[in-house]
Amino acid sequence: MNILNKIFVSLFAIFLLADSFYGQITAYVDHKTFNTVSNPYVEVYMEVLANSIHYKKNENGVGKCQIEILQLLKSNDSILAYDKFILINPEEDSSQIFDNLLDVKRYDLVNNQTYTIEITFNDLLDTQTEAQSISLEVKPRFSKFQCEFSDIQLVSSFSKTNQENVLSKSGYDLVPLVSDFLNQDFLKIAYYFEVYHSIDQFGADGRFILTHFIENTKTKSVAGNFSKTKKQTAQEIIPVLNAFDIRSLPTGSYHLVAQVKDRENKVIAEKRIPFSRYNSRSNTDPKYLKDVNFKNTFVEDMLSEDLDDNINCLLPIVDSYDSRLIEHKVPKFSDSLKRQFIYSFWYNKDTQYPENAWMEYKKQVDLVDKLFRTTVKDGYETDRGRTYLKYGKPNTIHDLTHEGNYRPHKIWHYYKVGQYNNIRFVFANPKGAIPNEFQLLHSDLRGEFYNPNWKTQVALGQNQGLDSQGAGNKSNTYYDNP
Repeated sequence: MNILNKIFVSLFAIFLLADSFYGQITAYVDHKTFNTVSNPYVEVYMEVLANSIHYKKNENGVGKCQIEILQLLKSNDSILAYDKFILINPEEDSSQIFDNLLDVKRYDLVNNQTYTIEITFNDLLDTQTEAQSISLEVKPRFSKFQCEFSDIQLVSSFSKTNQENVLSKSGYDLVPLVSDFLNQDFLKIAYYFEVYHSIDQFGADGRFILTHFIENTKTKSVAGNFSKTKKQTAQEIIPVLNAFDIRSLPTGSYHLVAQVKDRENKVIAEKRIPFSRYNSRSNTDPKYLKDVNFKNTFVEDMLSEDLDDNINCLLPIVDSYDSRLIEHKVPKFSDSLKRQFIYSFWYNKDTQYPENAWMEYKKQVDLVDKLFRTTVKDGYETDRGRTYLKYGKPNTIHDLTHEGNYRPHKIWHYYKVGQYNNIRFVFANPKGAIPNEFQLLHSDLRGEFYNPNWKTQVALGQNQGLDSQGAGNKSNTYYDNP
């Protein structure tokens, strides 16, 4: 990650109530500079992740957030622009998926002048955490006559412009992609850039070669067939919008590169930006793993007898593909290949600090082991342990282990899980089950086990009829109004 172009902001907050927990607020900030005939300008992109901020229900029962952002453009301690605004999610129905909050600001600049952009984030619904500020330095450096590029902007989505707005460039509305980490959910990488002064470089109606491609940072070569080349006629400004299908692009570190070449294939101008790709479907093939270098890393110090546990404990957080791999193929791996698998997994979670990512997760694994271990299962193997590791600590827990003639059960409630709101999990201790073994009986989260008869199943004897009608048990209250 280029620290001058992208800053990761984490605001940590804890809601201090019994059985309540708020996670960290996460925002991404990025900026790109472009040029015009009259002056350059900068675009500042901000994205606040919906699953990391606080929501308060309104009169319609819809969770609403209030993220206050203060943005200053300064030069030589003089404030040139001042923007203070509040981001509020637009959803009007509690069943809707809450999207991340995105905002874009555009400022005109003077070429070769240094600017500072100061941004302060403040969650108005969080009284426990102070606002946090970050600072970006921007200095546009465009020549007057030499052929050159704008910055390369990663694009989340684009559509033709119907009405000019802050997202509009060259006839398209470009929704920025603020992160440069592309997990396997990304099927394409889309990007936009502009070429300037090609007439000055090649003359009116001059011809040149414009190429853009994905480069493997390790081999310094074009990755696969991810390349596009076009003979171009010189123009005052040449806009380029393109997308590559990256479903087959393996895990790794890459550059997105744009080049202008003359007729002799000499590079006249070049621009590149880094990005990381995580693609377990390509990465877990041994032919890719064998090239992973784990020497002098935290993985090298792992004991051989701990390798299987350090891999198996990943099962709660991997997708179905990796889950099958861990269960059926990894046991046959050599110790070296297992180390390569572990390092590759955490490197692709955090390319800068893979060891920190592993250690933070290992703390959570150790915690669920203390909380949920049984006489026959490690904590991460239990339903509660898997849920905790996958979705985090619930906001509320209702313990109904001594509720009259009802099976011992617990109700977990999450304000948000990913993009979903107001999620419940019900765990029950079946008759004859070992102590501390609470199995998942029901969840209303998409993809989890859904059981509309769970209320009947936690009721025993004469209470079954009452509970199946939605009465006679605190479970109804705690589930419906957690």
